[in-house]
This record gives sequence, structure tokens and C-alpha cells, in this order.
Amino acid sequence: MQAGAPLVAVAAGEAVLIEARVQARGLPLTPVQSATVRRGDWAGPKDLLAAGATVLTEALVFDAQTLSAPLSVIVPGGLGLRPGDLVELSLGAGDTRPRLAVPLRAVVEINGQDVIFVQKTGESFARRRVELGARDATHVEVLSGITAGEMVVAEGGFDVHVASLSGALDSHRH
Repeated sequence: MQAGAPLVAVAAGEAVLIEARVQARGLPLTPVQSATVRRGDWAGPKDLLAAGATVLTEALVFDAQTLSAPLSVIVPGGLGLRPGDLVELSLGAGDTRPRLAVPLRAVVEINGQDVIFVQKTGESFARRRVELGARDATHVEVLSGITAGEMVVAEGGFDVHVASLSGALDSHRH
């Protein structure tokens, strides 16, 4: 390299770099299935992947002091983003295979076991021990114990349990 030759070239353009912090541990970052950005003055979120955005971060590395991991996304021009904008970034990532899930409130803990009540007929219910998997704010994956299509008691499962103990409902135990 010659003396006085530039070491770095800086290019200007319309693209914007979004730098974010992720607080949730244990989330898969790849493959990224969806990415949206929302700014306070917009009517709704904008689809970043459709606009050609690229997620630069390949793996989330958590900082012990901030309890968060940095995430960077480069967004091409045309969305109306400007450096310094305050935005909300949402990413959908991970495996998109269909999974059996129930509302969190359908799961009842009885004697340290996760249980779901399934309606057999009318006022007849079966108690099923279940193995649970991934969860979000409202639903939980059921790995075993019930099958797709069964009628699950989504609310009031504990009430069904109490009624079965008193003999008010037809129920059998597994």
C-alpha cells in the first residue's frame, strides 16, 4: 500500500441501519421469517423483508451487564426512515413447522403435573397429562398428551378438576 492511500472508503446512500437490543434469551434468530418496522406517525407496520432489508446479526450474543443482545438490520431507502428515527422493530424467526398449541390458560397444574382437560361427550371430561414445549405470551406447544382435533377446555380447567373430585362431573383419570 502506498503512503497517503485511503484505508477506508465511506459510501453515502439512502439505506438506513437499524440498531436494536433484544432482551429475550433463548430465542432462535435464524431463519428470519418476517421483519416489520413501526414508527409512531405511520398508520401501521411496514414489511422490511419485502422492501429488501437484510438482518446483519447472525447470532444473538447477550451482554451480562445490559442483559440484552445487539441486533442490526440494514434497510434500503424508500420506506421513509431517517437516521435518528425512533422505531419499533419486530422479527419473526425460527422454525415454521405447524405445531399443536393450546391457550396457556388451558393448562392446569395438578400435583406438579401439567394437565389439560379434554371433552369426551357432553359433560364428560378426560384429564390428560401433557408434555409442553415452546410458549409465547398466550399459547403453549403441546408435545404429547393430546391430539389435533380434540375438544380442549380452554378456560375453567381447574373448575372441571374440582367438579370431578366432588363427583359432579363424569371424569376418569390417566
